[in-house]
This record gives sequence, structure tokens and C-alpha cells, in this order.
Amino acid sequence: PLRTITILLLSCSSLLIAQTAPPREMNLLLGRGELLQFDNDVKTVATSEPKIADAVVVSPREVMVNAKGLGKTTVIVWEQGSLPRKYNV
Repeated sequence: PLRTITILLLSCSSLLIAQTAPPREMNLLLGRGELLQFDNDVKTVATSEPKIADAVVVSPREVMVNAKGLGKTTVIVWEQGSLPRKYNV
């Protein structure tokens, strides 16, 4: 029983990892930003630590990532019909 649960949890975590594209590294200067452009319309954008950087959808296929503070954060962008894209900022 315990072994079954462990195997199931490992299988589920592997499935979750497989559902996102490999992370991309993004280095920003404080007070600066970078425009990300996509082939498909952006559905959702999330930032793990909004005090470090924010992400704003500026058009259906563009997201502006702005550095607001020192540190590290993750930005994830979900496009229509594509795997989520992860950015380590």
C-alpha cells in the first residue's frame, strides 16, 4: 500500500513536469523590462513573486516583464494551444 502511493506520487509529479516546456533564463536590470513575443494568443500570465517582477499582457501575443526589485522569481505564460512557458527571472 505505501509503495503503491509512492509510485503513484512519483508518476504524477513526472506528469506535471512533462506538461511545461523547459525553463528559460531571463536576466533583467532593476527598473528595466523585456518584451516577450509569442506565436499564439496568450491566455494567462503568472508571477511567483510580484515584488521582484511583474508581467503585463500588452497585446494578444506580447507580454512585458518588468524588474521591480532584487531577487529571483518565476514567470509562467500560457499560450493558446501550447505548453506553458516558464521563465526563471
